[in-house]
Amino acid sequence: IGVRHFQCFLLFILSNVNHGLRSNTPIAIVAMTDAQAANPDFPEYDWTPSTQSYILSSFFWGYLISILPAGLLARRFGAKTVLLCATVGSSLACVLIPTGAEIGGWGLVCALRMLQGLFQGCFNPCLHTLLSVWVPPSERSRLAGFVYAGGFLGNVVTTATSGLIAVSAVGWPGIYYISGSIGFFWAVLYFFTGSSSPEESLYISSTEKCYIQTCLGQVTAVRLIRKIKTPWKSVFSSACVYALIIAHFVGSWNSGTMTTQVPTYIKNVLNYDMKESALLSALPYFVKWLTSFVFSSLSDFVINHKYLSIGNSRKFFNSIGTYGSGLMLVILALLPRDQPISAIVLLIFSVGLSSGAMFGYLLNHLDLSPIHAGILMGISNFAGTGASLIAPLFAGAVLNDHKNASEWQIVFFVAAGLKFIGNTLFIIMGKGDIQPWNYSKDNPAPPIVNKEQQKSNKEKA
Repeated sequence: IGVRHFQCFLLFILSNVNHGLRSNTPIAIVAMTDAQAANPDFPEYDWTPSTQSYILSSFFWGYLISILPAGLLARRFGAKTVLLCATVGSSLACVLIPTGAEIGGWGLVCALRMLQGLFQGCFNPCLHTLLSVWVPPSERSRLAGFVYAGGFLGNVVTTATSGLIAVSAVGWPGIYYISGSIGFFWAVLYFFTGSSSPEESLYISSTEKCYIQTCLGQVTAVRLIRKIKTPWKSVFSSACVYALIIAHFVGSWNSGTMTTQVPTYIKNVLNYDMKESALLSALPYFVKWLTSFVFSSLSDFVINHKYLSIGNSRKFFNSIGTYGSGLMLVILALLPRDQPISAIVLLIFSVGLSSGAMFGYLLNHLDLSPIHAGILMGISNFAGTGASLIAPLFAGAVLNDHKNASEWQIVFFVAAGLKFIGNTLFIIMGKGDIQPWNYSKDNPAPPIVNKEQQKSNKEKA
């Protein structure tokens, strides 16, 4: 176990916290609008389905603003600094939501959720920036997958516990207070133990540092990366970048739909109560967390043993996460509403299979350009955030009656259709090799590394 593994563990915890901060509202809003479903001692708000969709989507209004400059900020000031500021800011906005609802109604709640999104828009570009300098390519699927799997676990823990918190003595406000407090705790931990790069780490050995640099074959020091200019024209002239953008849009539409709407679907269509709805909403994400470890190991295995090229591996796992998941949604949409157990099983399979896409498009930025991975993530995540913003609004416009199963069919059919279209384009246009524009005079293409020397360095590290 090296320092790179500990850094990835810290980022895994951050992914957990990050998704907890953003996914608590879909559960909390059920209790906020129906006090009898939770603890009746706390305020209840008469918010229409349309108003609720504004609250759920407002997070992404702020997210959309910060997502593009986040990669540049990480390069300029260091990913550690940006992550710390973002975590503290997002946690503070979270703990203020109960007070905001009381004194300013749904409008102030939207403003605070938007502020949360503004801070959290920095997370994924910063994570990609850190992974690009800390993780050797041979460990990329496992370690990067481990980091992002923290988000799935965050959804599980938050969704499962939020319902229990809402019916407890602390009521639905406790959901926000607990989530925010955990975010503050992580920021303190990372302040003392995290690093923007191996060169800045106080704890890494020279052997491990040498191993990482040899494997990456490029500069990893933040002070050097700052000098490298982004080849914007080349980036936006690459078909593979557009394939990545489309895949990210589709993936985020699906996650935006499932995260914000499934708790409501389970409660109103499948007729489960508050506690059951929270636990059942969490179950698919627990399965997704488990399947992510299976897919991460398989991904590294087929790449390292050369059964598939990096590009074909990304397309294969992305297909599992989109075609497979989309098929489950189609079946779910056609299922009679008097089969709640079958519906839950289909939800579990749909969400569980979707983790395959994490080893498809979500890691593809690191394949195409390790040195510009954070900026590429900002670009594709901008499109993804647009999808996450539109998806709840689309659902809110379609769902005039949350108990109407035929309206839910439209929501699920659209999500599945986008999956099929997006992945087909990713298969046709996507690539998995480092693009020529990754290199420049400040970051020249590396010489061919002696494999025996690389193996020796790995054993020492």
